[in-house]
Amino acid sequence: MKKLLAAIFALAWSGGASAQPCTPPASELVFDDAAIMLDGAAATATGTLCATLDQQQPPSTNFSDDFTVSANQPLQDRDGWAKLAGTNNILAVAATGDARGAATAIDTIVYSAAEIGPDVSVSVTLTSTTGNSSVAWHLLARGEDAGTFYALAIKRSSLRLFLSESGSVTQLGLYQPGVIPAGTDIRLEVVGTALSVYYNDAEVLAATNSALASGWVGLGAGGLWIAGDRIDANMALDDYHAAEPVE
Repeated sequence: MKKLLAAIFALAWSGGASAQPCTPPASELVFDDAAIMLDGAAATATGTLCATLDQQQPPSTNFSDDFTVSANQPLQDRDGWAKLAGTNNILAVAATGDARGAATAIDTIVYSAAEIGPDVSVSVTLTSTTGNSSVAWHLLARGEDAGTFYALAIKRSSLRLFLSESGSVTQLGLYQPGVIPAGTDIRLEVVGTALSVYYNDAEVLAATNSALASGWVGLGAGGLWIAGDRIDANMALDDYHAAEPVE
């Protein structure tokens, strides 16, 4: 994670364009005989100027997982993921290097990751789409809890954009391209009140909704939209990435 480096310059002035020399503590930066600008007026230091350095850690601006592991690993055991709901697990699978259901089961699984945004882009690449037609993945944005978030449901032949509020769902858009081939990139973007869905970088869904203002990004599987939807090992995705959208 990149660190935000903020330099706060503490300078003592005694009128005109002359800077008062100072004796710097060990933690400060030192500038000898430096030309500076203050409020548009040029001034030249005649001695030593001190600059206090303040390091700050900014909020998260991105989160990624390529699911590379040496042995199968539940997502909740990987850095950054927290499991909020579900009996079964999503696994990072060693043999394929992607994410898959740990079992074939009807279940509702929700994982949260970093809080990013409020504007955010969440994307994955599908690596297998041979699962049952009731198998569903979900890209999640602006999550608040296990039942409140924006979601993009990814099934074998459809993309469904919806809002979930305390488990009550409202459809915001549906795209049905036919069977989605492996290698397809899917992306959900939320910018202000605008929600957009991209299929291989082509926008295929757009909606406006103001219910959720901010929150975490995440990943879901199974019955977030339809209670009977499931997970299995034949519907897989890779290269999960969430970040603030590039303007």
